[in-house]
Amino acid sequence: MYWYGFWSNVETKPRMNAMSLTTTGRRLKAELSSTITQLAQLCPACQGNPDDCPLHRLRQMKSVGRRKWLNALAQEDLVYLVSYHQVCLFTKLTIG
Repeated sequence: MYWYGFWSNVETKPRMNAMSLTTTGRRLKAELSSTITQLAQLCPACQGNPDDCPLHRLRQMKSVGRRKWLNALAQEDLVYLVSYHQVCLFTKLTIG
């Protein structure tokens, strides 16, 4: 979201301090981790564990090992896995 100056058409971004960026980053990672935890249980498209899924082997692990593996992932890896599953689900729903 951008803030617009009252007297000008110049677009300015709101200022964020280091604390708000850290909090936002933590919140994003927590949301991503929550989503991945759900994806690690079952495929949202088929409610199973398809062989071609990047989380296939993870779903076969015990809960403790799964949690440990997920906690070790960087935020970029979490973003990739969530994005991958969003595209996969959309593709499977539209193609059939």
